[in-house]
Amino acid sequence: MVCYRHAVANDLEPLLDLIERGFSVNSDSVVDRKQGKEHRVLFSYLYAKKGWDPDWVYLAEQSGRLLAAVGVFPQRLFFDGVEIPVWSVSPVVADPDFRRKGYAGACLNQALEGLKGRGIPAVFLWGAPKYYPRFGFVPILPRYKTKLARGKIIGKVENKGGFRESKIEDLPLIGSIYNSGNECYWLQPKRDLKWWQERFKEMGIKEALLKEVPFPEKENLLVWENNKGEVKGYLNFLEEPDHKIVINESAAGEADTAMEMVTSFAAEFFPEKTLHFRGTPIHSLNAAAYRLGGTHINPAPLAGMVKIIDWSKFIDYLLPILNERTRSLTTFKDGDYLELDFLAERQSWIRRGSKGWEINLDLIATLNPEQQKLLTKLVFGFYDSIDLSLFHTRSLMIRRLFPMKYPFIWDNNYLY
Repeated sequence: MVCYRHAVANDLEPLLDLIERGFSVNSDSVVDRKQGKEHRVLFSYLYAKKGWDPDWVYLAEQSGRLLAAVGVFPQRLFFDGVEIPVWSVSPVVADPDFRRKGYAGACLNQALEGLKGRGIPAVFLWGAPKYYPRFGFVPILPRYKTKLARGKIIGKVENKGGFRESKIEDLPLIGSIYNSGNECYWLQPKRDLKWWQERFKEMGIKEALLKEVPFPEKENLLVWENNKGEVKGYLNFLEEPDHKIVINESAAGEADTAMEMVTSFAAEFFPEKTLHFRGTPIHSLNAAAYRLGGTHINPAPLAGMVKIIDWSKFIDYLLPILNERTRSLTTFKDGDYLELDFLAERQSWIRRGSKGWEINLDLIATLNPEQQKLLTKLVFGFYDSIDLSLFHTRSLMIRRLFPMKYPFIWDNNYLY
């Protein structure tokens, strides 16, 4: 008989064994031992961090053998300046010998119910798009890259600075550049100075695998210093096979600085290699790489997903954002409303009153999962013209309340 329970401290090694086995064999039964080992290292690192609670892991067990596990991690994310506790889900893993029996799915449902009981309004994860939507997850967190082929830089940029290895005294400036460069995104992980200091201490961590553990090599975190000795940007990179360099994360205070950083990095460090900048097309170095002849690519457009698990709690966080967006606009009047056009009878979903916007939670409760997914896309600003056609109101009104944006989380270290 299969039993479901929370993990305890003594489950750590069996849990890591399960993670390594599960990630060594993909859903198509292709064996990749390196993937399994990398995930074991990652979760060994995460589970050893101060504050981790085994109670955050949900297990399926039979006769003392772990069959599946789902873990969750607390996150503090900013949505237009409002901090919201949106937890991440990872790992979701099943023993390859016990897949397609619903054990991991049952653990996932229990994890979501547990988070709802904690007052968490929403969760996100990276995973297979063919699996998670059945649990109500909405694909709205694409992975983006900008590819700049070797020897293909267009034009010439005068450099007014240079790269150097990062120092601990640089961290406040790096953190400030990070924060200012991500203010426009709906999803931005919370990083205070303590976060950067902890990551800096972990550089060169023993037996770290570059793909999974943040900033494992000190020389891979570079800062850009202008001719006045001021830090104006940073980047973190990895060397990969096939003449490929991946810039996992980067930011610059100004567009001209970003151009200088891209040209200098390509010419001075890796003139014979192709650069891949992670980040949306409007991230500073991605935009610079594109202007210099690069190509924006979307290698995993449906991999990142969000699920609102408590609409009431989520709306509590959302209303101040809506009121702030319309504070200075005369477009909206008391009594303005949005209707959903896909209901048998049109009903007002959101109405502006004398005290601000009011959202009809009773109506949301009557929506089917697909309709709730549409609302999720709307509030996160990741929708298209077809989605707008399902609303019986002016599209301009929707765009003002829910502007289209690039939702974004740095996916290479979103768990930390």
